[in-house]
Amino acid sequence: MILTRSPYYLRVPFPNDFVTSVTYTIDINTGTPTVKTTEQSYTVTKQRPSDDFDSLWLDVSPFVRDVFEYSPIYTPDYPAVSVPLYFTNSIFLVDVNANINDSLGSDLTDVVFNKVATDGYGYFQEGQNYEPTKRILLSHDNYKADADGYFIVPLRMEQGLGNISVNSVVVPHVAADQHNNNVVNLVIPLNLYTDNVQVEFEGESINIELIEECKYPVQEIQFINRFGVPEIIHFYKTKKDSLKIEGKEFHNAYTDGLTYNTERHQIKQYNKAVNKSFKIETGYLNEDYNATLQELLASEYVWIREDNSLVPINVKTNSLEFKTGIVDKLISYSIEFDYAFDLINNV
Repeated sequence: MILTRSPYYLRVPFPNDFVTSVTYTIDINTGTPTVKTTEQSYTVTKQRPSDDFDSLWLDVSPFVRDVFEYSPIYTPDYPAVSVPLYFTNSIFLVDVNANINDSLGSDLTDVVFNKVATDGYGYFQEGQNYEPTKRILLSHDNYKADADGYFIVPLRMEQGLGNISVNSVVVPHVAADQHNNNVVNLVIPLNLYTDNVQVEFEGESINIELIEECKYPVQEIQFINRFGVPEIIHFYKTKKDSLKIEGKEFHNAYTDGLTYNTERHQIKQYNKAVNKSFKIETGYLNEDYNATLQELLASEYVWIREDNSLVPINVKTNSLEFKTGIVDKLISYSIEFDYAFDLINNV
């Protein structure tokens, strides 16, 4: 699996000493390995820099990133546990064909790569070309969620996969879900359960503690996590809205030399841009949520569910001091967001 916010290098070794260049054809597809639709195609030729080189490398991530455009999952569409599983949009099948050329005109065998790509990222300490081995594409195992809300569990599938279960009840899936590294999402309406929820898949599991908030409206934030798949975090406490207005002004001199109108603006404002933002409190979390919040702040795609809409927002908070149970006892955070559009329509 290619996580395209980090470089992903494909290496082509030279079969002889006379190689002069490699021509890469990069096809970015949707669909399944057997039924594909090419969304974008690139051809790139790299010359051998010198005789000292015995291979060439190509970073394919920038090519794939050109085509990503995420849309959120509207969770209320799922009154029951999602069957069939919800496909993540913007999961691409990347086919790279490397045609090797030499000065002898040899008929050399092409090198072929096939990978699934998401717009996720690896960390520096995980090394080059990091690929997740997790089957449940979430960063920890212990979650809290609104008892009347929803939760998304992204799953990395394999051919001939095992069972998916929620509280020991098997969730059916179809053969089309089962090609290698395909990513699908299990959407769970939590109001179907009266106790905590456990999801199990291929030897991995996560626990979801159900929270009943009696005082404040719970805010559902959906974002694209480090694995390039949707994740939900619920905020349980206060939400405070604010307004920011920026504009320009100039000084009028409305006079005919003898008099002027006192009802006209001498200081005139124009080009006002109005933007809304808000700050919300997480409520008490476990220490595992430090990883979730780190990914939320690093995410480039974030939405809040308001009424019957998923509204695009950007994370305004740009620094966070992580708390621990040993030092801070109770762990909670305040996070600021901006709505990702101007209040006054200018499109």
